[in-house]
Amino acid sequence: MFFSLFTSGPHLTALMVGLILVPVFWSISFLLSFLVKRKYGVIPALILLPFFFVSHEVAQYYWDLSMTWFHLGVGLSNSPYLLGIYPYLGQEGGTVLIMAFNVSVYHIYHKTKCNQFNVKNAIPLILLILLVIISNAFNQKIKTTKTVEIAIFQPEKEKLRAIQDNLMSQIDLLETKIQTSEFKKADLIICPESYFRDMKKYPLVVNNLHSHPAILRLMEISQQYQTPILSGATLVQLYRSETHPTPSSKLKEPGVYFDIYNGSIFITPDKNISWRTKQKLVPFAEITPFYKGFNYLEKHGLWPTRYDRTFASVDSEDPYSYGKLKIAPIICFESSFPHIVSKYIQHKANLIVILSTEWSSSESLIQQHQDGIPILGKSFGKSLLFCTLNQKSLLLDDHNLEKKIFSNQEFEKKSIFLLDNRSYYFYFADSPWYWIVVNIIIILAFIKLKFYLKMR
Repeated sequence: MFFSLFTSGPHLTALMVGLILVPVFWSISFLLSFLVKRKYGVIPALILLPFFFVSHEVAQYYWDLSMTWFHLGVGLSNSPYLLGIYPYLGQEGGTVLIMAFNVSVYHIYHKTKCNQFNVKNAIPLILLILLVIISNAFNQKIKTTKTVEIAIFQPEKEKLRAIQDNLMSQIDLLETKIQTSEFKKADLIICPESYFRDMKKYPLVVNNLHSHPAILRLMEISQQYQTPILSGATLVQLYRSETHPTPSSKLKEPGVYFDIYNGSIFITPDKNISWRTKQKLVPFAEITPFYKGFNYLEKHGLWPTRYDRTFASVDSEDPYSYGKLKIAPIICFESSFPHIVSKYIQHKANLIVILSTEWSSSESLIQQHQDGIPILGKSFGKSLLFCTLNQKSLLLDDHNLEKKIFSNQEFEKKSIFLLDNRSYYFYFADSPWYWIVVNIIIILAFIKLKFYLKMR
């Protein structure tokens, strides 16, 4: 209740729901382990606990109350000597590693407390240490690289706030920074999340982007410098329908509905325009959890209220492509969902671009988000760019994927390497239910073993 003194409106709701649900969710795996302990003993419970825990984290990817920022596997991002496992098992493997270390230490403690300790009890811990050493020793080497030049626009938050909902002024600011930096050409210009946004005079309606006056201006800039432009954008899609055409649609006027996307646009010098949307939305901030079910009930008169104050999303797996680049466009919160990134990598994306913004006033939360980014690049063996506001953009393009911070200039161009690796994790990252299957197999093996021992 103390926190409610400093929070109001929908943020208070999100906070209070989080304070209740987070402890509940993260106790489920321990509850299951406790039940196994009661029936089968301590050792089976300890062995199964890491798999229960990672299965719960994987389940978080697939529903509207995803809380992936609590995942244990992200916590090793600032420990380079522990990252060797990520090209093989990704952030789910990091979770198993952390839990297995804890379980192994507890096992030693438990045996010591019961005066039953011997050297064999330390074998699991020794094997884990060897796993970390070997995975680092056999760290994947860079196969081949290409060099590209990327220009990042990372404006100050106050400047952007001053021209909020003024699309032409946003383009003016970008063009001014390009001109004053004596920019000539690059392989890509990147702007942060939701940089282009105007819901009043010039909304970016995806139904007619090719004729939109702002898009025509951006086309001219792209052609002038022979450089494609990738930017976060708030997009709108119109529908002509007599009823709500999608669960998230809103009524504009009789017979006309619309959806709003937190998305991105990609404009190339040859006048091609493409767009993508954010596929995983932040609970209570961008989406009302389970709104599709509630709106279905409302449509059939079984629920009193329609929840349409939410962003929409469209699934996509095709990277933006131009020249040497095949770009996986990831928007902020999506960076904690490896199966989304994997779909782009499967379609030969060679650069991961995370578009973000100053979504929080908390420096620690922003730092936490940035700290978790190397995990993504390491897991897939790809170069990664993180574009945000206030000159806090990051680049990761070497074998160790160490964070390189851009300078304090609002518009800066850098040469980067495109890593041409394909990690082992790539092969199953789009199907993280792999961990669930492993869990089930181990549980069935223990049940079978227990039955076999009873029969003897």
